[in-house]
Amino acid sequence: MSKEIENWEDEDYSKYEENFSDNAFWEKLKKFTKKLGLKSTSYALILYYVLQKSDVPKSDKALIVGCLGYLIMPLDLVPDLAPIIGYSDDVTGMVFAVKRCLHYVDDEVKEKVSEKLVSWFKIDENYVDELLEDI
Repeated sequence: MSKEIENWEDEDYSKYEENFSDNAFWEKLKKFTKKLGLKSTSYALILYYVLQKSDVPKSDKALIVGCLGYLIMPLDLVPDLAPIIGYSDDVTGMVFAVKRCLHYVDDEVKEKVSEKLVSWFKIDENYVDELLEDI
């Protein structure tokens, strides 16, 4: 694991939980999907759909809510308005959370993520399926 991702283990995600809501998540994602890119958007969607699962412990749900709350926050460590690097901190947090919660990513989660990505990016479903297999 890279040092950048390891440092996210020390992050207190609870302070970002208040920024998370279903509406805020979908508004942010729809508005910035093209800027985030396919893979980063897939991380956000994976976390969102894992959060919906009943078998995920509260501690992992808290991590996900904090991470997605951080994504939603407009002004964070690296402001999202900064070209190219604006989402680097958000993506790093999402990568850490996805790796931590990877064992909850089942076929149902992948199918939901695939449907959204195909719809939003207008790309072939097989391409998305390959992308999700690599996560």
